[in-house]
Amino acid sequence: MPLRAPAGWYNNAVADKYYTTFRSTSMDSGNSSFLEAYDFAWYRTVRVIYSEYHSPASINREFTIFNNRAGTTLKSTAKGRGILEGTRAAVTAFDALY
Repeated sequence: MPLRAPAGWYNNAVADKYYTTFRSTSMDSGNSSFLEAYDFAWYRTVRVIYSEYHSPASINREFTIFNNRAGTTLKSTAKGRGILEGTRAAVTAFDALY
């Protein structure tokens, strides 16, 4: 648990647009396991990104490393794809805002 919560950069129309668009346009959007994992990944990702300490470049670099290392394993299940897509949506939303 962090000492203080991140700024609510994810509580606006732009971030919400990315959240709903990525969530509904995936080929797995009808799968409840995918949706559960997507929501979990979005929630966890937006709450560890601090707009005053992180830059879009550093967040994109970390996501690329995560995707390259764990992506091949995660892509094999609906839950794994949900984790990747939820994380990607949060990173893309942050990138669009900053």
